[in-house]
Amino acid sequence: MASYTMPLREYIEMWSQDNEDLPVRDVIETGRPKLFDFDYPLFTPDYKKDFETKFIRNFYFTEIGFETEELFKFHLENWLQINMPFWNNMLKSELITFDPLTNTKVDSTANKTKDRTQNDIKDGTQHSTTSGTSNTVNDLTSETNVTAGTDTTEGVNETRFNRHLESDTPDSRLTITPNTDGSGTIEYASRITEDNDTDSRNSTKSTDATNDSNTTDHATNDVTASSDSDGTTHETLDSTIHETNADVMSTTGKIGSQSYSQMITEYRETFLRIEKQIFSEMREKLFMLVY
Repeated sequence: MASYTMPLREYIEMWSQDNEDLPVRDVIETGRPKLFDFDYPLFTPDYKKDFETKFIRNFYFTEIGFETEELFKFHLENWLQINMPFWNNMLKSELITFDPLTNTKVDSTANKTKDRTQNDIKDGTQHSTTSGTSNTVNDLTSETNVTAGTDTTEGVNETRFNRHLESDTPDSRLTITPNTDGSGTIEYASRITEDNDTDSRNSTKSTDATNDSNTTDHATNDVTASSDSDGTTHETLDSTIHETNADVMSTTGKIGSQSYSQMITEYRETFLRIEKQIFSEMREKLFMLVY
């Protein structure tokens, strides 16, 4: 029963007073948005509902430190606006995960650089043998067809004159040349016989000649060649080498005489209960210190 002001639960329950069968968790969830109907800084929005529900449960039966609920809500909002930026950093630290059974973690990196000059001489002998075979086949076919025709026409005209003179006792005196060229003289003739012959003839000669010839030439040429060559090489190489080595070493574990059980106990004792510290400060500023 309240002695000076109203307990926080009266403000929360008045938003669901028409439904008396609601369990406490539903009553708190119904009144929570009415109490925290303002914005305030919080490191993550996902934590807002959980934080407000824990606040109401922690102070559910505690009397508010102000005459009216409006005045209480004003100071509640004011306290959250001023103090939550600091407590947000503390709440974030709870999100850091680490192994409580590890008290040593050492990472070391060592870099090593080395410069050196290197001379390399390389002598070598090279022998090369090359051989090959070449085969060449040539087929040549030649065909020749020659047709020749010759027509020859000859015409011959011959005239022959024959005279036969016989001279016995001449009756009269004649002066006749006995030769056709007018040479010679016959003055007396007992009988004269003369005849003229004319011989004409034409001849035609036709000659046809056909020459067909086929020639096939087949030649095969096989050539085998090989060659050997010897060589000597000499190489000199001067180089500067720059070497960089990086050694990375990581050591994680436990050192010292402390046992694992002692480490777990210490971890539990030093684990920060951030919400408990926040509610402790809020009790002093927002609620009646009456027990």
